[in-house]
Amino acid sequence: MKPHIKKFGLALAMTAAFHTAASAELSIMSLAQGVTELDLFSPAPSGVYVKTVGPSALQFPIAILEDRNGGFIVRLEGKKYYIGAADVVTNKVYQVTAGCDNAFTTSPAAATRGIAGKGC
Repeated sequence: MKPHIKKFGLALAMTAAFHTAASAELSIMSLAQGVTELDLFSPAPSGVYVKTVGPSALQFPIAILEDRNGGFIVRLEGKKYYIGAADVVTNKVYQVTAGCDNAFTTSPAAATRGIAGKGC
C-alpha cells in the first residue's frame, strides 16, 4: 500500500510543477487587430496611465509576469507595466463552458429563440 501512496504523491508533485511551468510560458504574441498603439499603466491596483508605445518599440513575444483580471503585468525596458487584455493577443487558453439556464416555463407562443428552452 505504501508504494501506491508514494506514486500518488509523485504524480501530484509533477502535476503542480507542470502547471507552474505552463503559467510561466504565458506570452503576448502581438497587438490585437486594430490596435495601433499600446497604453501602459502602472502595475499598482490603481493602474495610473504611464505612457503609450508604438508597435515598433515592442519585441514579441513578451513574457507575461502576472495574469490579472482584465489584463496582464509585463516587463518592458526594465519596468513593470499593466496592459489591458483587449489590446493584445496572447497564447492564453481560456476554458469557457456555455450554458443555457432557461427560467421561463411557458408554452412557446412566439418566435423568440430560447425562451421556452428550445433554442439553446
